Amino acid sequence: MKLLTYGLVVLLVISLVAAAAGCGTTAEPNEIRVGVAGPMSYLMGEHHWYGADLAAKEINDAGGIKIGDETYDIKLVKVDTNELFSVPDASSAVERAITVDKVQFIMGGIRSEAVAAMQEVAMDNKVIFFGAGASDVALCTKVSDDYDRYKYWFRVTPINGQYLATVGFLLLHMAAQEIRAELGIMQPKVALLAEKNVFGDTIVAAAKAQLPNMGLQVAGTWQPSPNATD
Repeated sequence: MKLLTYGLVVLLVISLVAAAAGCGTTAEPNEIRVGVAGPMSYLMGEHHWYGADLAAKEINDAGGIKIGDETYDIKLVKVDTNELFSVPDASSAVERAITVDKVQFIMGGIRSEAVAAMQEVAMDNKVIFFGAGASDVALCTKVSDDYDRYKYWFRVTPINGQYLATVGFLLLHMAAQEIRAELGIMQPKVALLAEKNVFGDTIVAAAKAQLPNMGLQVAGTWQPSPNATD
C-alpha cells in the first residue's frame, strides 16, 4: 500500500508538467482524474484501490495539487479489468476509462499479459500509465526500444521478474543450507509450482536451469491454469 501511495504521489508530480503542456483528455475543472486498474473482485485489485484511495484522500485533505494559480483535487475512477480471466476485458476496461470516464492517468494492473494489452491502449491514447503489479521485463524494455511511443509508461512496483526470481533463489539457498545442517539432507528436493502464464513460465525456466547448480533436485513441475478455480 505504501508503494502504491508513493506511485500516486509521483504520478501527481508528473501531472504538473503534463497539465501545463495540455497533455491528456479533458477532465472537470480543477479535477485530475486517475484510473485505478485491477481485478476489483480480488485481493490484488482491492488493494490497488485501497492504496490509491488513501493517497488521494491525504492529498485532497492537504489542499490538493497546485498548478500555477489553480488548485486541483484528485478524482479516482475504479477500473475493473477482470484481467485474471480475460486479456480483452482488461484492454477494453482501460479504453473505456480513457474514452468514456475521461481519465488522464492510469495506474495499477497485475497480470503481465493483460498489462501488456492495457499498455498498448494507454500508449495509443498518450495517457501516462503507472504499472503497479506486473513484472514482465518486456513492459519496460519497450521504452528503450521505442521511446516515442512508450514514454508514457512507468513501472512503480514490483521489481522485474528476473530480479524477483533472483530473490527467490537466494531465499531458497538459505533454506537449503538449514536443511543440510539440521537434517543432513545434502540434496533437498524442490517442487516447482507456478501458474501457467508469462511470469510463471519465466520463474520455472530459471529454476530448472539454476537449482541443479545449487545442489538441489527438482522433484517435479506443476503449472495450473491461471483461470483454475481450485
